[in-house]
Amino acid sequence: MNRRSHIAFVGLLAMTLVGCSGPTTPLSVGTDSLPLALSLGTLPAVQQAPVGPISVAIPPALAPFLPAAPAGATTAPAPAATGPVVAPIVIAPTVACPAFSPIAPVRADGTTLPGPPADATYTYRAMTDTQDGSTQQTYAGPSVWKVTTTPVAGVVGAYDVTTAVTLGTVTTTRIFRVLTRPLASIFDEPGATDPNTVITLFNEVAGLPLVSTQTPNVGVYGPAGIYLLEQKSGASDFIPTVPIPLLQTPVDKTSFTGIGTDGHTDMLFTSTVTGTSYVNGCGTKLASTQVSLTGGLILTVGAGGTVSEVNFNEILDFGLLDGGLPLSDSGSVTGTNVGRRFSYIVNSRPKAAT
Repeated sequence: MNRRSHIAFVGLLAMTLVGCSGPTTPLSVGTDSLPLALSLGTLPAVQQAPVGPISVAIPPALAPFLPAAPAGATTAPAPAATGPVVAPIVIAPTVACPAFSPIAPVRADGTTLPGPPADATYTYRAMTDTQDGSTQQTYAGPSVWKVTTTPVAGVVGAYDVTTAVTLGTVTTTRIFRVLTRPLASIFDEPGATDPNTVITLFNEVAGLPLVSTQTPNVGVYGPAGIYLLEQKSGASDFIPTVPIPLLQTPVDKTSFTGIGTDGHTDMLFTSTVTGTSYVNGCGTKLASTQVSLTGGLILTVGAGGTVSEVNFNEILDFGLLDGGLPLSDSGSVTGTNVGRRFSYIVNSRPKAAT
């Protein structure tokens, strides 16, 4: 069993299945306060967290597709912020591209994954907007996505799909695990399908019981679908103990609690399949399956007990007939005096699943 296969069965992770959104509650950390939309199940909302002061830095590998500003980005002073920065989701970048015809024929996306994405390199229209204290940087232009697929050794129908996204000289990498069929051995792997394993690890990192073991419909690793296996930028690397579900097939309009940890960083959100969406492939109408990640929380405990804590929301449009490749990805990340927004949209129809 290779390293990633071993990691995949160490514990349990999450990012998909029907859950409930808890209330937006101020979580006090030291002298700062951040609004958190947590999926807590039957657990009462936490009012005090026994952790250190918040760090204003956003972990680069955990803020989805948020590399440093590339060459060509514009920099300007930003208004001083005294609390969390409000950064709404960006649906489309400000990059000129022909619109598709509303009546143009379109290939239906289906409800299952016929296979993994084909190896290829694509151009995506990109927009990033980052405010860090008194500095604001924006970028609107092309980004390059290099897609590489590798079969998972010893697991029939499983593939690891690397998307290396480059803006200027900065590359952010995500590795998705695509399961075209359910794992045959999920019940034979100790802890592999028990969400309590990940919840326990998550709460240990957080230093308090943020998530109850009674939380309903926590996503598990094993059903066919798309999972987050790894995400990294520079020296920062997030490898959850078990791949986090993003989407599970056959697709249905469901919502679930996603939760995962790598032992020092926690990730929590609510994932909802919103249905079929149409992506503008620079004039080509592309059908996709849209997934909305809301109430996202990333909590990292650093040296000396300092805590980096951010919120995020993200919208992913997966092309199932393209092997689950994201055709569009947009979202926002917020923290104290820090806010980032991003949007990526493919410029052409990708190759069909192999």
